[in-house]
Amino acid sequence: MLVAAGGTALQIKWDADMQASKPIVGKPDDPIPMPWSTSFTMEKIEWGVTLTAISSDTDEVTCRILAGDQVIAERTEQRAAVCAYNPLFDQAMQEQLDLVPTS
Repeated sequence: MLVAAGGTALQIKWDADMQASKPIVGKPDDPIPMPWSTSFTMEKIEWGVTLTAISSDTDEVTCRILAGDQVIAERTEQRAAVCAYNPLFDQAMQEQLDLVPTS
Protein backbone atom coordinates (compact mmCIF):
# COMPACT_ATOMS: atom_id res chain seq x y z
CA MET A 1 0.00 0.00 0.00
CA LEU A 2 1.29 3.41 -0.92
CA VAL A 3 0.18 6.97 -0.22
CA ALA A 4 1.71 9.88 -2.08
CA ALA A 5 0.88 13.56 -1.70
CA GLY A 6 2.36 16.87 -2.71
CA GLY A 7 3.31 17.54 0.88
CA THR A 8 2.37 15.61 4.00
CA ALA A 9 -0.61 13.74 5.44
CA LEU A 10 -2.64 14.15 8.61
CA GLN A 11 -4.12 10.65 8.71
CA ILE A 12 -3.70 7.28 7.03
CA LYS A 13 -5.89 4.28 7.75
CA TRP A 14 -6.07 0.87 6.15
CA ASP A 15 -7.73 -2.48 6.66
CA ALA A 16 -7.41 -5.89 5.06
CA ASP A 17 -10.10 -8.55 5.24
CA MET A 18 -11.88 -6.79 8.09
CA GLN A 19 -8.72 -6.53 10.20
CA ALA A 20 -8.47 -2.77 10.72
CA SER A 21 -5.20 -1.10 11.48
CA LYS A 22 -4.90 1.66 14.01
CA PRO A 23 -5.02 5.00 12.20
CA ILE A 24 -1.66 6.64 11.70
CA VAL A 25 -2.28 10.19 12.82
CA GLY A 26 -0.09 13.19 12.26
CA LYS A 27 -0.45 16.60 13.87
CA PRO A 28 -0.48 19.99 12.17
CA ASP A 29 3.00 20.67 13.56
CA ASP A 30 4.17 17.04 13.01
CA PRO A 31 2.49 15.59 9.90
CA ILE A 32 3.20 12.22 8.27
CA PRO A 33 5.95 12.58 5.63
CA MET A 34 5.20 11.46 2.07
CA PRO A 35 5.45 9.08 0.39
CA TRP A 36 4.24 6.57 2.98
CA SER A 37 3.98 2.84 2.42
CA THR A 38 3.45 -0.43 4.22
CA SER A 39 3.46 -4.02 3.08
CA PHE A 40 2.20 -7.32 4.43
CA THR A 41 1.53 -10.83 3.18
CA MET A 42 -1.91 -12.34 2.66
CA GLU A 43 -2.59 -15.78 1.22
CA LYS A 44 -5.84 -14.60 -0.36
CA ILE A 45 -7.99 -11.49 -0.19
CA GLU A 46 -11.41 -12.69 0.99
CA TRP A 47 -13.40 -9.56 1.90
CA GLY A 48 -11.35 -6.69 0.60
CA VAL A 49 -8.71 -4.08 1.27
CA THR A 50 -9.16 -0.35 1.79
CA LEU A 51 -6.74 2.54 2.21
CA THR A 52 -7.69 6.09 3.24
CA ALA A 53 -5.39 9.11 3.28
CA ILE A 54 -6.07 12.71 4.28
CA SER A 55 -3.63 15.38 3.15
CA SER A 56 -2.40 17.98 5.62
CA ASP A 57 -3.16 20.73 3.10
CA THR A 58 -5.14 21.09 -0.13
CA ASP A 59 -2.70 19.13 -2.30
CA GLU A 60 -3.68 16.10 -4.30
CA VAL A 61 -3.27 12.81 -2.51
CA THR A 62 -3.00 9.40 -4.17
CA CYS A 63 -3.63 6.04 -2.57
CA ARG A 64 -2.57 2.83 -4.29
CA ILE A 65 -3.08 -0.82 -3.35
CA LEU A 66 -0.85 -3.41 -4.98
CA ALA A 67 -0.95 -7.20 -5.10
CA GLY A 68 2.62 -8.10 -5.93
CA ASP A 69 3.52 -5.68 -8.72
CA GLN A 70 -0.07 -5.30 -9.94
CA VAL A 71 -2.07 -2.19 -9.01
CA ILE A 72 -5.51 -3.43 -7.89
CA ALA A 73 -6.88 -0.08 -6.69
CA GLU A 74 -5.79 3.52 -7.13
CA ARG A 75 -7.37 6.91 -6.65
CA THR A 76 -6.17 10.52 -6.72
CA GLU A 77 -8.25 13.32 -5.20
CA GLN A 78 -7.86 16.76 -3.69
CA ARG A 79 -7.35 16.68 0.08
CA ALA A 80 -8.44 13.04 0.70
CA ALA A 81 -8.47 9.77 -1.21
CA VAL A 82 -9.99 6.37 -0.53
CA CYS A 83 -9.20 3.33 -2.60
CA ALA A 84 -10.67 -0.11 -2.17
CA TYR A 85 -10.51 -3.56 -3.68
CA ASN A 86 -13.23 -6.15 -3.13
CA PRO A 87 -12.78 -9.42 -5.04
CA LEU A 88 -16.41 -10.47 -4.54
CA PHE A 89 -17.69 -7.23 -6.07
CA ASP A 90 -15.23 -7.46 -8.96
CA GLN A 91 -16.30 -11.06 -9.65
CA ALA A 92 -20.01 -10.13 -9.57
CA MET A 93 -19.43 -7.21 -11.95
CA GLN A 94 -17.51 -9.43 -14.37
CA GLU A 95 -20.30 -12.02 -14.31
CA GLN A 96 -22.81 -9.28 -15.21
CA LEU A 97 -20.59 -7.97 -17.99
CA ASP A 98 -20.25 -11.49 -19.39
CA LEU A 99 -24.06 -11.59 -19.82
CA VAL A 100 -24.10 -8.47 -22.03
CA PRO A 101 -24.29 -9.30 -25.77
CA THR A 102 -21.22 -8.14 -27.67
CA SER A 103 -22.94 -7.39 -30.98
